[in-house]
Amino acid sequence: MERETLKMAKSGDQIALSSIVAKYEGLANRMIQNTLPYQRDDLMQEARLGVLKAIEKFDLRRKVQFSTYCYFRVKERVYDYVEKEYKQKNCKLSSLWFHNRLEMWQMGQWIT
Repeated sequence: MERETLKMAKSGDQIALSSIVAKYEGLANRMIQNTLPYQRDDLMQEARLGVLKAIEKFDLRRKVQFSTYCYFRVKERVYDYVEKEYKQKNCKLSSLWFHNRLEMWQMGQWIT
């Protein structure tokens, strides 16, 4: 069933495309759940773009599950965005992670 929906989405069916993006919305949410609130909109958009890129690049002839392929595409897209953002600020990702955790703790939103 999912392969049929993917085939329709790849051929330009907007309804099929929207249904796949909606289906993987939860995956995107889980990937960005430990980020600061003001980053979530941008990261969510990047995650959606990752799903769209996964649909575009997925090879239906291969015996790979789309969910696995999509997971890595979304993860790559989100990570690339974060890396690009913080290279502009001249900051290492490890120090960024610590800074985000500290800021979340100060805001009372500490996630363990």
